[in-house]
Amino acid sequence: MIDLKKDLQQTPKINLEMNESLSSDKWVREALDAAFKDEEPKKPKKKEPEDSKENLFKRNWKWLALEAGAALLVVLLVFNLIIGVPRITGNSMEPNFCSGDRIVIFRLARNIEKGDIIVFKTKKGEKLIKRVVATAGDTVDVSRQDGLYINGTKVEEDYVYTATAITDETMEYPVTVREDCYFVLGDNRVNSKDSRSKEVGLVEKKDIVGRVVLDIKKV
Repeated sequence: MIDLKKDLQQTPKINLEMNESLSSDKWVREALDAAFKDEEPKKPKKKEPEDSKENLFKRNWKWLALEAGAALLVVLLVFNLIIGVPRITGNSMEPNFCSGDRIVIFRLARNIEKGDIIVFKTKKGEKLIKRVVATAGDTVDVSRQDGLYINGTKVEEDYVYTATAITDETMEYPVTVREDCYFVLGDNRVNSKDSRSKEVGLVEKKDIVGRVVLDIKKV
């Protein structure tokens, strides 16, 4: 026979065990749900770039190197094609230009006028600095008595200390300056190899290296 009294006495214990079991199952389910819950996959983190400052420096360094190279090329072109900075040797242009002075010449100058200071190459390849005193069509005469005449007029020159004299006895005067040529003299007339000498003679335009635009005095 079924012992109802005993069964009724055991019922609360059974219910308690069931409740505990249900409670335990619920905890397990929640744990499993949490473990296997579908979640949006996390995107992989982007690889952090190297130090941005270092990269910026590298990029800037490359551009600076290119710019420096371009600037150097421009400077070389300018100094070889447009200007020059030769040093004067000798005293043929004293007192205005002295030995050791640096001069700046403009290589592209072609419109040469009287009074301009030019650097030119002689027939032997020597480079000289002189002053232009006569241009194409002018007639130059050097008198033994009273100096330089241009087109029959005596030339007064406040930039020279001594009178113009004949330096080469083989030269014949008067001399008419040909087209695209110049008659040049050194300011130090008693100590200058210039157009008064057959070794130099008239300076042709094609032999002009440049016109002097600046004198940098020796310190």
